[in-house]
Amino acid sequence: MPAGVRVSLLNDYAHLEDGRWRLPDLAYGSEAWALAEIRIPAELATSRWANEIEILRASLNFESLDGGRGYAGPARLALPFMPAGAFEALQVNETVRARLQEVRAANIHEQASTAARRQQWDRVDHLIATARVECAGNPWLVESLNSLERHAAGRNKASFSKEADYKIHKLKSRLVDQAESSREYDRAAQADQRSYLRRKPEEGKHL
Repeated sequence: MPAGVRVSLLNDYAHLEDGRWRLPDLAYGSEAWALAEIRIPAELATSRWANEIEILRASLNFESLDGGRGYAGPARLALPFMPAGAFEALQVNETVRARLQEVRAANIHEQASTAARRQQWDRVDHLIATARVECAGNPWLVESLNSLERHAAGRNKASFSKEADYKIHKLKSRLVDQAESSREYDRAAQADQRSYLRRKPEEGKHL
């Protein structure tokens, strides 16, 4: 990637010594995901030495069930130069939006878990209110947040932090059903879903 470009992974995946990240194992009917934040220096974004700028190349090493090793890539990410108005008119990718919503919710949960351990319940309540704004439009996240709020009402730091920590891990590293919609959620239907793909309102309990 060009000098000055910085890539930060927002998931909790292991960062290997050679600079690579280890994604979770794939399971049947699922997809693993990784969300990265890319920062581009202003001087690079305004250089206009070409019609586009390549900011990232990524490849994937994997091992199949039979022990065979494979390689995919590199995939190239290049962004075109465009006026601010044209950029603002671009449609948001719904999959990326949903994954970013989950990561942001997880970060708020992490702050709330820390506050609960310090018995700072007013801050916990404030963070839950903040999370409600972040989770708007995602019925699974809203229901999950409702269960966390019930733990907060009990003012039990152990049970609250335990449930919050479960949710943090889930939100940042879960496998996703390929047909899943973040805007649709049927709690009863989740019982028929494979266990590793279920979206549960309460992570510490069986659905």
